[in-house]
Amino acid sequence: MSGLPQHYQQRAEAFIKTVVCFDDKAEYRKPRSAKTATKGGDGFVTPPPAVMKAEVATLEDDAPTGDELDARALTESFAQKGILCSVIIPHATAEEVTTQITTLTKSADITILDWKLGGVTPRDAIVRIIEDDNASGGKLRLLVIYSDGVAKDVMTELAGVLRDHGFSFNESTLELTGKHARIVFFQKPNPSTPPTNVVPYEALPDHAVKEFTKLTSGLLPAAALAAITEIREQTHHLLATFPATLDGAFLAHRCLIPDPNDAEQFLLDIFEGEIGSLLRHNGVGNSVNAERCMDWVESLTSQPKEKIDKIKVFLSDYNDDKKEEFRNFFSAKKLKEYEISQRIMELMYGDIVANVDAGKIGLSLLATLDACKRSKMKTLPRLQLGSLIKNKIDGNVKYLMCIQPLCDSVRIDHESGSSFPFIVLKIVDVGNVNSSIDVCIFDEESVVWLAAKTKPSNLETKIFKGKSNKEKFVEAVKEESDYFFCASSGEKYEWVGELKLGKAQRIASQLAARIHTLGIDEFEWMRSRQAEQKQN
Repeated sequence: MSGLPQHYQQRAEAFIKTVVCFDDKAEYRKPRSAKTATKGGDGFVTPPPAVMKAEVATLEDDAPTGDELDARALTESFAQKGILCSVIIPHATAEEVTTQITTLTKSADITILDWKLGGVTPRDAIVRIIEDDNASGGKLRLLVIYSDGVAKDVMTELAGVLRDHGFSFNESTLELTGKHARIVFFQKPNPSTPPTNVVPYEALPDHAVKEFTKLTSGLLPAAALAAITEIREQTHHLLATFPATLDGAFLAHRCLIPDPNDAEQFLLDIFEGEIGSLLRHNGVGNSVNAERCMDWVESLTSQPKEKIDKIKVFLSDYNDDKKEEFRNFFSAKKLKEYEISQRIMELMYGDIVANVDAGKIGLSLLATLDACKRSKMKTLPRLQLGSLIKNKIDGNVKYLMCIQPLCDSVRIDHESGSSFPFIVLKIVDVGNVNSSIDVCIFDEESVVWLAAKTKPSNLETKIFKGKSNKEKFVEAVKEESDYFFCASSGEKYEWVGELKLGKAQRIASQLAARIHTLGIDEFEWMRSRQAEQKQN
C-alpha cells in the first residue's frame, strides 16, 4: 500500500483509541502455556506423558467450544495496536441492555456487538444509536457485528429497520452504509464454522481499522482525523496549561470588567487560541499539502495525463495570475471566475452528472464551513456582530446580519433595551455568474446564497432588551429545535447562524467605506482618468 490509501489508513490508525465490545458469552481465559516437566524424588527430571511418548510438548487446549468470546485474546490484539478495548458482559433486561450499548457507544471510536446478548439482539440499540446521531447533526460511526450467527440473516434484518434512516444495503458484501455510519459483519471463531469464513481475534483489529478507513477516506476527513488526534494527544498538556493557580487571576479579571459575564467569552477566546496554535504548529496541515493534493489528482482516471499534469502544477506552484492561466488552459478567454470554478469541478469529478452535482454541493457546504458557524448548541445564541437572523412575512423570507459591535452588544438594559443595526442580505441565484455572493448558509435542509446590501439606505434597526437586570445581553429563546430573538416591537426573528468574526467585520467595513464616500464636483476628465487607473 502506498500513496493516499496508506495515508488514510495511517490517519485512521492514529485516531482510533477506544473500542467497546458487548458479548454475553465473554470469558477471560488463561494464556496458553506449554506443559512443563517435573523433577522426581530421585533428582531426575521426569518429562510429561506427551514427551514420554516421543511427542512434542503441546499447548493447553483452550479452544472455544461454542459461541464464547475470548476476551483476553481480543483485548490483547487491540492493545498491540495501542487501542484500549473494553469487553462488557450485559446482564439486564432488553431495555437496560439497549441503554447500556447506546451510552457506551458515545464514548467509543468503534463498537463491536454480538448478535445474541442474553436472549435479545442489539437491533434496537443500533437503531437508537443512529437516531441519536442524526438528531445531533450526524456522527461518524462504525458498528461491527462479531457473531457466530448467519451473516446474511443478521444483516438483512438490520437492513429492514435501517432503510428508513437512509442506509443502503450491499447484498454481495453484506455491508450497510449510511451518510455518516457503516455497519459490517465478521464471523466469530466457532468450531462449527469453516475457518475460511472466520475472522480470528488477532485479525479483528486490522479488519476494524480497514473498515473505519473506508468511512474516512478523503483529504479533508484525513485532515480532520489528524487534527482531532493531535488534540487528543495534547489533552493533558492543555490541562496543565490551565492550572488552578490561575483561578485568582481569572476572578480578578471578572471582578474588574463592567459585565462579569464577558469573562466567559474571554476564556473561550483563550481556549480557541491555544487549540488553534496547537494545530498550526504540529503539522496537521500536512494532510492537505501539495504532495497529498497531487496524489489525489493522480487518482483521476477520467482525464488524460496532460491535463492531470497541468492540474498538479496549479496545485503546487505559486502564480499571481492563475485565473488567466486557467482561461488559457480551458481555451476560453472570457470565462468568469465562477465559471472557472465550475470547470475545475468538472475536471475533478469527470463527466458524470451525479458526481458533478455532488461536487457543487461540496462547494456549497465548504462555503458554509468557511463563513458560518451553526452546530448543535448546548447554550443559547446571543445577538451580536455577525448574528444571522430571518423573519417571514406573508411567506416572504428576509435575512438580516447584525453589525452591532461586540462592545455594544453587552450592557443592554432589561427595561429600555437598545437599538441593533442590521444589514439586509439578499437571496441570490448561485447560477447567475453576475451575482455577488457574500454569505452561504444551510437553512431548512437547503443551501442559501446571500449578498450583503451594504448601502446605508438598506440598514434596518431593531430594539431588543437585555435578558435580565444582571445578564445584560440579548439571548435567544428556544422553541422546539429553533432559536428566536424577540424584538421590543413583538416581532420574532429566527436565528439561522453566526458568521465568523473576521467575515462579519469585513462586511461591516464595506458599509463603513460606503458611508465614508465623498460626493464632490470635480473636473470630469480627471475623474475618469482616476477610475481608469484604479481598474488597471
